[in-house]
Amino acid sequence: MRGRVLLLAVVATALAVSACAAHTTPATDIRDYAVTLHATGRCDAGEVCKWYFEYWPALSPRLGGHDIEPSETTPVQGPVNGPTGLKNVSARIRVFPGTTYRWVFCGSPNNGATFVCSGPNGTFGSTTADPPPDFGTFTSKQLKTLAEGWNGSVWFVQRTRRVSQTIPSEFSGVSCTSPTACTAVGREGSFSDTRTLAERWDGTSWTVQPTAAESGASINLASVSCPSPSACVAVGTGAGFGPPLAEHWDGTTWTTKPTVDPRPTESDSLFSGVSCTSATACTAVGATINNASATPPGTVFTLAERWNGSSWTVQPTPNPGGSGSFKAVSCTSATSCFAVGFGGAGTLAAHWNGSTWTVQPTPSPGSFNGVSCTSDTACTAVGSYFNGTRLVTVAARWNGSVWTAQTTPNTDGFSELKSVSCSSATSCTAVGDPFLAEHWDGTSWTIQPTPSSNPFTRLAAVSCSSGASCTAVGQR
Repeated sequence: MRGRVLLLAVVATALAVSACAAHTTPATDIRDYAVTLHATGRCDAGEVCKWYFEYWPALSPRLGGHDIEPSETTPVQGPVNGPTGLKNVSARIRVFPGTTYRWVFCGSPNNGATFVCSGPNGTFGSTTADPPPDFGTFTSKQLKTLAEGWNGSVWFVQRTRRVSQTIPSEFSGVSCTSPTACTAVGREGSFSDTRTLAERWDGTSWTVQPTAAESGASINLASVSCPSPSACVAVGTGAGFGPPLAEHWDGTTWTTKPTVDPRPTESDSLFSGVSCTSATACTAVGATINNASATPPGTVFTLAERWNGSSWTVQPTPNPGGSGSFKAVSCTSATSCFAVGFGGAGTLAAHWNGSTWTVQPTPSPGSFNGVSCTSDTACTAVGSYFNGTRLVTVAARWNGSVWTAQTTPNTDGFSELKSVSCSSATSCTAVGDPFLAEHWDGTSWTIQPTPSSNPFTRLAAVSCSSGASCTAVGQR
């Protein structure tokens, strides 16, 4: 089944195939990321019975259609020779998050020659009736925020606060000043109506913090940087891709600070990353995208803005190959920042020296998604590229003079590194998709097992206050 995995439990009872009398009960025992379907069937004397379950999204046709997959069925169980009396039948299935499903239990008394399917009212219908005359329903849970902690030996899940059971939520950025002081940011809601989200980790639990931005289409906090426990800056996308969004935390309250839209009538703008060396020295990076009124429409350009403690100002940025996008930034001082992303020729890296952004040649194809610097001579960038078959990880190291590609491991399927945090020149942790964590020990990268293992889990950001203390956030 394509997509990610949700697990739920659904119960159907009292199905008697030979008598053509059956019904299902409402969905019960709903759990995250799995659905177990249950039924009770009866196979009478002289019968050879087989059974299976069938399920499909309620908004899709049972038989599928143009670009719509048809319903899915569990493996056929049986044959079972009657008489058996009542027989319990069950199957575990995978579903998409936040989706209402229809489902039926189908049985055959003649070794699979013919099947009929029933739902909660005990009315049988054919295997092709669309919709069938009788079916059950269940609704899978929405995706929610995820936080995982690293204690130097293992990754473990930290329980986050779900603001609502009925709307999705996710973390996109995290910043830790110590093992007991982390701030994670993101969004909650659907794409057309989202709200910014922030939560605080005190070493024991996560607590929701009221944020400043109002809800609106596409609003999101993508990154956060905390130079101290009482000072954080979070950036992202404003309502309708208007001016980029910036919110500031003063230890008590989140407030929105006006940013600059470089070309408000010709482009949409967003921030993807931010790095602060103090409460009065932050750099945010991202992109502007030409809208329909610009030429050529859809072209992406790098964006950088500087916070001086009172206002945000735009910095001129390079666009090698005529286009580019910054995805992340790491500043070692108020006058030295490294930004990474992608340009016309692949990965992109640039350095701010206090007055000018300058492109640095990079050895890697694809895109850099994250960067972390412990000094001006020690930076690590991570990302991904398509190798012709699948998406694979990339990493590169800056030694003060050149960027050098590093060999990174990959999972069996697609692999992408989204964020990296270095606590020293020889200790870096990177995270990404799917539920991927890797560690650099100064010599090589190795994959670290994570506790989340379903295809819906994504790790979007990581922050390490030491080699033995990291927090990664995302969605599951």
